[in-house]
Amino acid sequence: MGGNNKVVDKAKTALYIIVVQRENKMSFYVVVSDCLGGRFAVNAKTAREADFVFHFHKSKKARSVEIYRQPFHSTTDEKALIKFYGKGSYWDNVSKEKPDINQKRVE
Repeated sequence: MGGNNKVVDKAKTALYIIVVQRENKMSFYVVVSDCLGGRFAVNAKTAREADFVFHFHKSKKARSVEIYRQPFHSTTDEKALIKFYGKGSYWDNVSKEKPDINQKRVE
């Protein structure tokens, strides 16, 4: 369990560092895949709003949830990804090969 906490802390730290640097200039895009296979997105104006949406859907057992920094070109944009959740998701598979992506995982 100790290792998982480090990953969560790094993801939170990365989000809040970005927020401190650009709170007024940045918006976020939260993509949610629900347990029924549907997929939808939410635009968030602040990091706090994005974080709330992220954790709300994670607690409701969504299949996967990702936060992206806008603008971004696709949901496979590694630079725009802030953090993600979801076993078996695209980012879960990418993170197995790229440790820098694994640091953005939230358990």
